[in-house]
Amino acid sequence: MKKYNKYYLIISIFIGLLALNRTSQATINDDFQSILSQDELENSIHMFEQLQQPQNNPNKVEYDQVIDLLKRHRIEDARAKISELLKQNPNQPNFHNLQALLGIVTHDKALSKQSFKNSIEIDSNGVFALYGLAKLAFEEGQLKESQDFANRVLKVNNKIINAQFLLADVAYVQSNYSEAEQILLNTLKSATGNVLAEVEVVNNLGRFYQAQNQTDKILQLSQSLSQRYPKNPNVLSLLAQSQILNNQPEEAEKTLRTLLQQKINDVNHRVILAKLISDDIRKDKEVIDLLNEAVAIDPNNFQARIYKTTYLMKRNRNKEALELAKKIDTELPSQVIGKLLQGDIYFAMSQYDKALAAYQLAYTIQPTNKVLFLISDLLNLLKKPNEAISFLKQELDRNPDNTAIHSKLALNYDDLGEKNLAAKHYQFVLSTEPNNALALNNLAWIYFSQNNAKAIILARKAYEIAPNSAAIADTYGYILLKTGHAKEALDIIEKAFSLDSMAYDIQFHLAEALLATNNNPPAVKLLSKIASLKQNIPEKAKAIELLNTLKNDSN
Repeated sequence: MKKYNKYYLIISIFIGLLALNRTSQATINDDFQSILSQDELENSIHMFEQLQQPQNNPNKVEYDQVIDLLKRHRIEDARAKISELLKQNPNQPNFHNLQALLGIVTHDKALSKQSFKNSIEIDSNGVFALYGLAKLAFEEGQLKESQDFANRVLKVNNKIINAQFLLADVAYVQSNYSEAEQILLNTLKSATGNVLAEVEVVNNLGRFYQAQNQTDKILQLSQSLSQRYPKNPNVLSLLAQSQILNNQPEEAEKTLRTLLQQKINDVNHRVILAKLISDDIRKDKEVIDLLNEAVAIDPNNFQARIYKTTYLMKRNRNKEALELAKKIDTELPSQVIGKLLQGDIYFAMSQYDKALAAYQLAYTIQPTNKVLFLISDLLNLLKKPNEAISFLKQELDRNPDNTAIHSKLALNYDDLGEKNLAAKHYQFVLSTEPNNALALNNLAWIYFSQNNAKAIILARKAYEIAPNSAAIADTYGYILLKTGHAKEALDIIEKAFSLDSMAYDIQFHLAEALLATNNNPPAVKLLSKIASLKQNIPEKAKAIELLNTLKNDSN
């Protein structure tokens, strides 16, 4: 069967929004990272302060002013201040580093790269600039260049562990997993006795072990640290994270409460604790209290405010959530986060026109495929399929090689019965992604409807790539059935049914396969079940018709 069905459109949108609303919403989380970059901002500023040692620098006041502006997300004010400083003293490398930091926060890689280069032209041993260029090279896939810059950092100062982390990242990307692990373990050994450095190394080892599905090792390292530093808040934070990863929520909750007793003004761990206990309705008041405390401690912490908004949505307190979302949007008018939140809330309130308008505003500021598809699906939901197609075509003109848009256009054309146009876009997807199971499956279904012999070839390939997809197994099995391979078809459609026994089209196809292999009693039972459904779906009418045919044949 086709893996996307117009009948399930509202379900697909709802599931998409559920994904958005899990603790940190998927689209919103991506956007939150790209706009606010809270962790990245803190890490970059921390490293800048560490490496520049501004307390011994006559420019400390200027640094502090810029850093404060960045922390409060006053980006344009920070930009103006940095320009002023560079105009006054263009040969000060650290001012170029501040501009590079601005580029990191705003995700302007070109600005960061040029600023770092300007900095090392003035001071070839400037470790912050060297490390920044190493990181940018890594992100661009220039691994040898990244290694070279990281090694230059270590040549200047072999205690800068971030450069070791980058070397481990390079090894990991090159699939040298044992080398990556060894670099991190050696760094941990050399950091022994420096609790902050140990925590940072274990954090990086944690990411490595998580990627290797070895979360138990993260827990062991964290527990070892907590035994040596039982009251250190950074160690407690690490322990709580590892307990969460190892599905130990009760232990993590205890650890977080201990941490908050020590750091009474901690914002981030209040939010983490609120998320951890948010599924327990009995703790609803405490969740809200924790988030309110976090906002009171740091009114500029948007993470707490965004999560409070999504939590209120989760509890169906949509009016309160909408009020918060509008406040966020008012304070960040040039950003998309408030608009995305409002779109989600309006959707939850079944105010689809307003949801569409909010998503469209967000898309004009920051176009992403996720928001693009939400807009397309909402247009379809509002019975405006031609507008959805026009919108997708307009975006495809701007990004002709975007396979995701090609796939979405194909689905929309398919729903309108424009099989040839749908096939054209699936063919484009497969020209660049030959193992795209969805495109193979859906194109096979189109070819099958057109009696094209290629259908079974594509369906088989899709099934080989994704054998545990109920929809893909059903497509392959049904094409086998209709091309005279009933016994093989039955096995595969039975597998599809085991993967998704609630799908009515799979139930009907299984009944047909059972009849084709002379297994009439179970087939009749399935058909009778479908025929007795209250909702009017295509399979119901087909089941009634087939049951009548069987009845007439028996007479």
